[in-house]
Amino acid sequence: MMGFTTNQKRLWIRPLALMALTIGLLGVHSRADTTAVVDTSKAAMAATAPAAAKVPVDSALMARVADLEAYVSNSGAPSATGKLNGVPGPGHNAWLLTSTAFVLLMTLPGLALFYGGLVRTKNVLSVLAQCFGTTGMVTVVWWACGYSLAFGTGHPWIGSMHQAFLMNVTSAPNTNYSNWVSENVFAMFQLMFAIITPALIVGSIAERMKFKSILVFMTLWILFIYVRGLLPAGPHGLGCRRHDAGTRKRGGKDSRH
Repeated sequence: MMGFTTNQKRLWIRPLALMALTIGLLGVHSRADTTAVVDTSKAAMAATAPAAAKVPVDSALMARVADLEAYVSNSGAPSATGKLNGVPGPGHNAWLLTSTAFVLLMTLPGLALFYGGLVRTKNVLSVLAQCFGTTGMVTVVWWACGYSLAFGTGHPWIGSMHQAFLMNVTSAPNTNYSNWVSENVFAMFQLMFAIITPALIVGSIAERMKFKSILVFMTLWILFIYVRGLLPAGPHGLGCRRHDAGTRKRGGKDSRH
């Protein structure tokens, strides 16, 4: 303020001081209002916290989440009251059907062509017919009684005929063997191994047995050897499945293959 007189300085200083005082009072008032609002919000949150803690948990939602976790991790069966109870898993079925196709291709044409290449030229057609005939025969036996005798519930020595002709074998999972795979898909998967196992025997009897004799032998072998080998292990059984007082344990994954 160079060049101003003392009176002019006073005229400038007084308004500036008054303005600074006004700004300071407004800042103090604004801070007080902000503190009051924060205190009010904290009081409101403290008042509503007990009410929020008392909100009941949706048990149905929790059960559905648990079922989805069990399906994704393949760690257990769905809850008995859940919507997924008795519902097969599409991913499980898709993979098992893919595996079923691969095993079938191992027999037809894989095993048939392999054994056909090991015999004399005049017997190639005979070996192919033996593999195809064994496949058809085992399929009929498995459908008629093989699956029921191998995987049906009964006493430790044998299954039962309750599922003969695949009765009551539906798309619902059989929790005796799988929690998420359809029982009909499971039966088809096991059929593929029932087919390829006796087909392997063809290699040892190629050019040595008649076609009719082979079919008779394979039928008896499936019923008395293969099916019996699937029965529970223990003092009353020689197979590989578990049993408990003549009944299958639920929720297990112990299948033949």
